[in-house]
Amino acid sequence: ADRDGASNAFTALDIVCFHFSVEPSFLEPALDRFAAFFQKPLFPQDALEREVRRVDAELAGNNDATREFYLLKHLANRAHPFSRFGAGSLESLETLPREQGVDVRQALVDFHADNYRTEAMVLVVTAPDALASLTRWIAPFADVRPTGARSPPAWRAQPAFLRAALGARELCIAPQDVGGGSDAHRLAVYWPLNMGSSPGPGEVGAPPGAGEGEVATAAVAFVVAGIVGRRGPGSLHDVLLSKGWVDSASSRGVPRVGLPVDVRGLQLLQLSVALTPQGLRERGQVVAAIQSLFRSLVDGKGGVPRELLREQSSVAALHSWFWAPRPPDALELSVDSHTYGLGAIHVTSPGPLMPSASLRPADVDNSRTAVSRALRTLASPSRAIVIATSAAFDRVAVQVEPTFGARYAVRPVGPQTWRSWQLPVPAARLGLLPAPRNPLVPLRIRPRRPVLVRAVGGTTRLFYIDEAHGSRWREALLPRVSAAEPPLRAQAQTVAGGGSSAPLALRLDRRWQLWYGVGSGCASGGRNTPTACTGLPLPLVPRNAPQGAFVLQVISPRPAAASPAQAAHGALWLHNLNIALEPLATLGAPAGLAYDASYTAHGLRLCFRGLSQTLPSYVRRFLRVLVTHAEGRALPGDSGLPLQAALREIDSAPAPQWTSGWQARRREVRAALLDATPARVRAEGASFWASREGVLAYAQGDLMPDEALRLVQDLEEIVGVPSGGRVGDDDWPV
Repeated sequence: ADRDGASNAFTALDIVCFHFSVEPSFLEPALDRFAAFFQKPLFPQDALEREVRRVDAELAGNNDATREFYLLKHLANRAHPFSRFGAGSLESLETLPREQGVDVRQALVDFHADNYRTEAMVLVVTAPDALASLTRWIAPFADVRPTGARSPPAWRAQPAFLRAALGARELCIAPQDVGGGSDAHRLAVYWPLNMGSSPGPGEVGAPPGAGEGEVATAAVAFVVAGIVGRRGPGSLHDVLLSKGWVDSASSRGVPRVGLPVDVRGLQLLQLSVALTPQGLRERGQVVAAIQSLFRSLVDGKGGVPRELLREQSSVAALHSWFWAPRPPDALELSVDSHTYGLGAIHVTSPGPLMPSASLRPADVDNSRTAVSRALRTLASPSRAIVIATSAAFDRVAVQVEPTFGARYAVRPVGPQTWRSWQLPVPAARLGLLPAPRNPLVPLRIRPRRPVLVRAVGGTTRLFYIDEAHGSRWREALLPRVSAAEPPLRAQAQTVAGGGSSAPLALRLDRRWQLWYGVGSGCASGGRNTPTACTGLPLPLVPRNAPQGAFVLQVISPRPAAASPAQAAHGALWLHNLNIALEPLATLGAPAGLAYDASYTAHGLRLCFRGLSQTLPSYVRRFLRVLVTHAEGRALPGDSGLPLQAALREIDSAPAPQWTSGWQARRREVRAALLDATPARVRAEGASFWASREGVLAYAQGDLMPDEALRLVQDLEEIVGVPSGGRVGDDDWPV
């Protein structure tokens, strides 16, 4: 701790990972001590006893999820190690070994000698030192005992689940956690997969580079999650919602895909969804709908579309998922250190190391084959384990899982329901449609554009440079407009009194202004990788992903001078806008695109941030919805208003320190909310839109100046010229 150091370890089903961090100047002696643990571990008896009690204490934290997982282990093949108790307790680590005459410490020493081998070890060192020095410092790790290749364990030939545990039956669990909430009724379907069961590195029969050509099970699960978890017309969620089987108010009504077990020889893919009481009663039909979706994907000509795989690959890269076979945990920790830094004072600064965002043609073909093979398994109900959880099963759940005490009952599936699973209704008849191409997710993510540092007016500035412009940064800042293009009215100047971090005014006129954030008042994240500059903080994402931010301030005096009734109707109008924008928000989320809309003292502020490659398209789509909404065409005339959301907002709003009589105004606004009608809300939205006097735009990040200028020009055509009074030179908000 005195050297800003920390150490820890964690275990999974098939690996253990040890890691530490320390100040760079103390790395060499720290590596020596770290290597000694693997070469000559001490395993003192008192430390062993403390660890046994710490492990036993962790058992007290079990919950319904843990109980369901151990019920799966209880159903597993007794000859497969997945069926074993995967944790530890005083009984398993002290009481039973003592009764059986087993020396736990010696068993631990023997286990270490047999499994902590050079061939099975991955060492990753992240440090600012020279490679030659690091190579010399890690030499002691070569002395960890090499034992040569070993035969794959015998259990690899055993299935994790026997046929009797799969197929035409369901398990009904009575939950034991306090409260139920949105998970009061839950359906989960598990499928054991058989990926990556060939001999692995260091095992007899493994080819050179074993594992390098395999497709990660996580990549397959990622693609399946993208298919199953999407929203919108033709999606599984839309069908379940239309039948009344899931709740529209709960995000847990969206089917979710997980991978609770992913080791060589066993992968468990899970699909779970929270159900309504009707969905619980008709859960057999819910499973049939899931089977219809998977069957349609298996029966489709040509298999999984290549564009879908490339799209999901881009989403994975944007959210720091590894598409290639899962790397060692030590390598993942190293990547985290490059992304976030290490230690309390960040002794290792963030850097540019991140996985590639593009797929090679061979990767696409391999992924396509692996996904198609997995979908054939998912489309076979005889390979599934169906589990329903609800308090409604409390009386019938009389069987008890021996380890964590899950109360459950096993029910056979009726012949008619079983036939509906095996021969489900065609997907098109249910309303299930193929997933459309998401236009906001590029099939290829371009790298973040390089940064050029130049002195301008005696100050240092950072510019993102487009490849097409090369080093001609002035042309990038002030694009040359051809005679065929409308004038962009670009004008570059520094903000009056601004320093090195002040934005540039790229476009000034009476109604629209565009400012571009290119200041150097940024925290450097490594060579040519500036982080957040003046303006909005950009998302913490892979360093090579191009991120940008764009802000529109619609100038209007109406919000600041609103009466309680106008404030109430304006709040409902804005909530209705968010409802109208839900499809766009859902479309942009996989690309990391997001928006925020809120009233300010100067009008309506709209903030956008995310992938700069498609951010302009996202903003244009947003403004089209906004204009339609402002004109009153999107607000339903007879349907209910989002009253509860507006009431929660006004009730939780903090009182401004500079405003007197806030509590009285809150009561007045609340009363106006309760008295609101769709017609009044529509009228307030139209009045606000008519009162706009100008638009102030701010662009930042990997969004080129010429791109920002063209975006503003497009938005001016979409929004139109403000119809309010003129904004004077001194009236623009600062």
